Amino acid sequence: MDFFTQQKGTKSIKEYDNIRAEYGSNALVLNNAAFREMGKGYFDQAYYILKSFESDHTPDDTNLLATCSFFIGNYNEAYKNFNKIDSPSSNLKLFSNYIQNFLEHSPRISNFQEVQNKEQSDGLFPEEREVDAIFNKILQSVANDIDISSFESIRNICYSPNKIVMEKNAFAFAEKLFIAQNYFHAMLCYNLAMECNPNKALYRGFQAQTRLRMAQNISKEDISFATNLIDGLVLIESAISLDYLNARWYFIKLNIMLSLTSLGFSYSQAQMFEQLDTIERLITTQNDIVEMLPKLNQVVSNLK
Repeated sequence: MDFFTQQKGTKSIKEYDNIRAEYGSNALVLNNAAFREMGKGYFDQAYYILKSFESDHTPDDTNLLATCSFFIGNYNEAYKNFNKIDSPSSNLKLFSNYIQNFLEHSPRISNFQEVQNKEQSDGLFPEEREVDAIFNKILQSVANDIDISSFESIRNICYSPNKIVMEKNAFAFAEKLFIAQNYFHAMLCYNLAMECNPNKALYRGFQAQTRLRMAQNISKEDISFATNLIDGLVLIESAISLDYLNARWYFIKLNIMLSLTSLGFSYSQAQMFEQLDTIERLITTQNDIVEMLPKLNQVVSNLK
């Protein structure tokens, strides 16, 4: 199933009737109930509540539905609902344009299921062991004065008529740029690798980690702080959908969730501990994650 178009928010009429039985049929009451669920980070439940009275929506209700749609992965519905609002605020216009850009440029996961490689005993993925050899081979084939800070130059260097070769070239450049803390160009290179092979969780997971690092290096008042974290959350969810037994993806997701709390996202302790429990259950060789778990546990325990 295509992660970027799947409809997670589908409930039967009978189930929507159950929501009305619990909250009543008053649109204002239902709106308030949905807003409370969003405040807890339960965007799926808020989505179901809002869908239960969709024919009576005000622009505010449509705004909430669009936001919930985005956070549960219904990106096309989110964009459609944002465009229903007659006079959207500048923030809504920005978010709507952002979703459209995301839909146009994010590589789609196909029905083909890529076999995912796991981290080995030394904490590396098999693909990472190839990076130095591939990177050195690329550099030997180009001019010494090549500008690797230019993404267009990097794309040209990585190009190969063989898509697998181009994918590996892009990943090698992404890894080297990430280590050099050039996160912006690393992000673009991971995206190039994703274009070549959209079904590999490794690229999506490392791309999410890059977005998290980019957010950590700017002020949270900067609009790109939020967009990097939202991108990261979507990317890591797609990595999990492809490779749900890898502890590292849940570790990255938990760190993104913790960063989002600084923007007012009220994830509950139960939601945070659910991620920690999953990490502890799946953890195998990732020593860096094992070392961080006590600190993360303490951070989550101290959340109000």
